[in-house]
Amino acid sequence: LAALLVDVSNLAAFHSLVLGELPAMAQRDADNLLADAGLLGTTVPLDGPETKFRERLVAEQEGVPDSDCSHPWLFSTQQMRLSTAQMGTHKTY
Repeated sequence: LAALLVDVSNLAAFHSLVLGELPAMAQRDADNLLADAGLLGTTVPLDGPETKFRERLVAEQEGVPDSDCSHPWLFSTQQMRLSTAQMGTHKTY
């Protein structure tokens, strides 16, 4: 999954929007996975209404193990670095 996000980040132009779905994991893991690929944005839970999200947020803040707080995420991010093609153009000129 990390390699796929890096490939997307390498192909997306600077400031492109990248939207998608991540498999079940803790929110901080999802945020870190996106940030590691150079994507800055936000994640929102895929399954359940706001009440479930609040319960999970409280559980996560109280230190419940990640496995108890894991669920799929939707993400909306912006590519915050040059794509590989843009880097080559920049280097050339």
